[in-house]
Amino acid sequence: MRRSSRKGGNKQLSQTQKSIASYTVGKDKMADVDSPQSLETAAVSTLDLAILRHELQSHRDDIKMDIGTQILDLKEDISSLRNDTRADIKTLREELTGELAKLSNKQAEATRQMEDMGNTLSDTIDRVAALEHNQQLMTKKCKTLQEKCADFENRSRRCNLRVVGVVEDSEKGNMLTFLPVFIREILGRENFDSPLVIDRAHRSLGPKPASTDRPRSIVACFHYFSDRQKILDLAKAKGKLVYDGRQVHIFPDMTPEVGKMRAAFNDIKRKLRDAGVSYSLFFPAKLVVTVKGERHSFDSPQAAESFYQQHVK
Repeated sequence: MRRSSRKGGNKQLSQTQKSIASYTVGKDKMADVDSPQSLETAAVSTLDLAILRHELQSHRDDIKMDIGTQILDLKEDISSLRNDTRADIKTLREELTGELAKLSNKQAEATRQMEDMGNTLSDTIDRVAALEHNQQLMTKKCKTLQEKCADFENRSRRCNLRVVGVVEDSEKGNMLTFLPVFIREILGRENFDSPLVIDRAHRSLGPKPASTDRPRSIVACFHYFSDRQKILDLAKAKGKLVYDGRQVHIFPDMTPEVGKMRAAFNDIKRKLRDAGVSYSLFFPAKLVVTVKGERHSFDSPQAAESFYQQHVK
């Protein structure tokens, strides 16, 4: 419709331009000729001018109508675009509102979860702190119980002696009969006026070794602690003990843990013996060294070694 109106307006404009052109030509001719014929021509030109004015007026009205029609069409298009735009904006707003609502819900859920996690973490930290405290208490109690248990076990062995180096089957199946004879023979019969009372005696637990292997040690429980201590003192005073041509040793019977603690002092004891320094190893594992009339005690081999390097070596 718009294109047809524009085409019609262009056609009318072309016709108007032609009429104006013919009027201009006629006017020029009127200026050149001043005759009756010219007057007649002038009258015709005046008539043409009136027609031209009428046509121009008609063209103007048509143009106004076309412009008005086009303006109405533009207004309709603008109104349609406005309505479409409003609808699109409304749709977008609804979609954005829905998405924002979802995001808000998710954010609220995330906040709730974070609060729950924070509360759970706080509770867990409190529980871990309580567990650590309880664990420290239990560790302390366990250590105390272990020390008591070790003390009880070592006290139960306070009348025991361990004999190392006696060939297997030397006892000929009767350890209680063999040991008193063995002890008198290696330590001297004159040192024992009364018979030794032994409650129990046996080889250390384990399979019987081959004749070429190291024999199992003998563990003996004496009825009297005084007999056990007397044997240790005599063995220490005599030094090297020999039985059937083989060197044997007599030690206090202690738990493996205490044995390891005491064995840790072997190296420093050897150095002290070589230096001619007097020392004693007390239960469970305390080394006492006498230097220039002063006694020094050490609970660890490292401390004893440091003292040796500074004051003895």
